[in-house]
Amino acid sequence: MAEELTLRGVQIKKRSPWGVWALSLVTLGIYSFFWWHSINREMRDMSEALGKPLNNDPATSVWAIIFAGPITVGTTTQRLRLLQYHVFGSFEARSNIGLAVLLYVLGGYYVWSWFGFHTVYLQSALNRMYDTIGQST
Repeated sequence: MAEELTLRGVQIKKRSPWGVWALSLVTLGIYSFFWWHSINREMRDMSEALGKPLNNDPATSVWAIIFAGPITVGTTTQRLRLLQYHVFGSFEARSNIGLAVLLYVLGGYYVWSWFGFHTVYLQSALNRMYDTIGQST
């Protein structure tokens, strides 16, 4: 389900986007918190490896997804956009913050938000970026 890779000295996982969504569904959201922490840690570590640290705290992001879901989905997507800019060299391949927040809200906001398709959207964007980094190393 997940392919573990080391890119520029950083341990990351290329996860199946639909697998993330399905595991979140099956575990009633428990996996989504683990996944949220993992992608924020991977982005923090990758940004440091690229010399452009984002200085985000993955644990704070998990608390934020619980209490301020749309806000942290927006800020995490913004971090992904910045990281993509450093990898791709432009905002052409950027992730859309509004779309990510909309997909989160359509999942049911707080109560059922782990069913939102923001997980599929963000993991797909991460996988594309990881593929690009892997090809350039």
